[in-house]
Amino acid sequence: MKKVGIIGTGNWGTTLGFLVSKNVISNLKYFKKEILIYGIVEEFEGKSMDKLINEDHENKKYLPGIKLPDNLCYTSDIQLFSDIDIIIVALPHQFIDSLIKFKEYLKKDIIVLSVVKGVIEYKVSFTLVSDYINEIWGCSTNVLMGANIASDVAKGLLGNILYKCEGTLGYHQEYDRDVLFRLLNCKYYKISCTKDVVGVELCGSLKNIIALGYGVTVGLGCSKNTSISFLRCGLGEIKKFLNFFFPATSSETLFQSCGIADLIVSCSMGRNYKFGKAKAEEDISLEDFEKKIGNQKIQGVGTANCIYNYLITKERKDDFPIIKMIWSIFCDNEECDKILDSF
Repeated sequence: MKKVGIIGTGNWGTTLGFLVSKNVISNLKYFKKEILIYGIVEEFEGKSMDKLINEDHENKKYLPGIKLPDNLCYTSDIQLFSDIDIIIVALPHQFIDSLIKFKEYLKKDIIVLSVVKGVIEYKVSFTLVSDYINEIWGCSTNVLMGANIASDVAKGLLGNILYKCEGTLGYHQEYDRDVLFRLLNCKYYKISCTKDVVGVELCGSLKNIIALGYGVTVGLGCSKNTSISFLRCGLGEIKKFLNFFFPATSSETLFQSCGIADLIVSCSMGRNYKFGKAKAEEDISLEDFEKKIGNQKIQGVGTANCIYNYLITKERKDDFPIIKMIWSIFCDNEECDKILDSF
């Protein structure tokens, strides 16, 4: 039987903890009942995360109103991960370096799943989060992306069929695929699988850039037609980016949950959309907006900066006018209404 551990107690990490804690109960032949979820030592409303999850069984800071299973157990002790067989990495990409300290405790044959949406700046280029994890842990990292608003997935897991969701699993080995599918798939969260790991991960990262811009169009008061036109053109730039720089990726990946579905959801109600909208309406800074939403991280700005700098090195920045404009607005103080010149 395999033991599962999750790194990250944010809303998505906690939701995945909820999901796998429920799923293992009906799969005790394959998985151990206790699910560990690791997080930093922090408090909310005078209670530690330890007490919130292990005693109250609710992460009131990041996933309020959702009762968590008793077999989901919080820990801040890295050494407990020496017994883990499957790790789900659910950190914001800004904190990915914190994984280095886990290395000495991990099993050699561990199965790793990253749900991190973002890229990491590397010299004059960038690296995928999964590749970075592979490098520091010496593993082969699978990825899960999709149209996943954490609170909606959690409501579905409570039994509300109106909140049925899905995700795309990008895998390397068939054995990993089978184990992770059994761990994650259920009536309310359907998993589709593909070997296009790079395509899945890039779709999940690049859509955050487009969601920022979509939010700007809404914040400016643009018509729905205009905003949807921007979304379509943004999808075109994602497709072009994959074709130009990662031609081995599959065009079919764009039609999975990690592709157009995730883009639509992110442009409707995701954090990056909300920040873009607020930026256009009140010119709020990234730091102030993150504080406003409980210190949750906005992935799109850092991703836009990495991707734009990469395009400069490839002498292709003018081939991607939307990405260039998003960088200008969020990283170089360009006026928000200039976005209308990018598509």
